[in-house]
Parts: sequence; C-alpha cells; structure tokens
Amino acid sequence: MEGMHQRLEPAENVDPLDYVASPVPSHGARVWVAKAIKKLPSKLKAPFIQYHRLGLTQEEIAAHHRVDVRTVRNWLKEAAIAVGLKGDDHD
Repeated sequence: MEGMHQRLEPAENVDPLDYVASPVPSHGARVWVAKAIKKLPSKLKAPFIQYHRLGLTQEEIAAHHRVDVRTVRNWLKEAAIAVGLKGDDHD
C-alpha cells in the first residue's frame, strides 16, 4: 500500500532511507488526478490546478482571478468534493 512505512533500524549494510516511499505519485494516482480534473466544471479547473499542481497560494490565485480569497477557498472546497477528495460535511 502506498504511503505505508515500516521502521528499520540502521545496520551496517542497510540504509533506512532506501525504504522511504517516493514523493512522486504513482502512475495510477496521476491517471486518477487527470480524470478527476476533466470532471471539474471549467470555473473550478484552473484554481484546482493552480493550487494542487502548481503550488500557488490561495492569495496568489485570488489575485490572478481578481476575486476574494474566500471565493478561492469555496472554489477549492467545491472542487475537492467534485473529485471525491472530501465529503460534503468536511471542511
């Protein structure tokens, strides 16, 4: 299972860092994200990509789209629900 870690004690011939999971998403995860992004309404696509893929802050996205930061937060929450990252009752 991705993301699971097992504690290894240092040994002469073993470096525990060799067993740290890669921060690069798996091919399956990248395919899932691409499909999820295609499902988003157009008004939510750009902010979702800017935040989750390009690493822009909510403030930067708000400035880019000339909207309030609260609007960006709402867009990101709505996008997360649409792609299945969060349930309706989560913040």
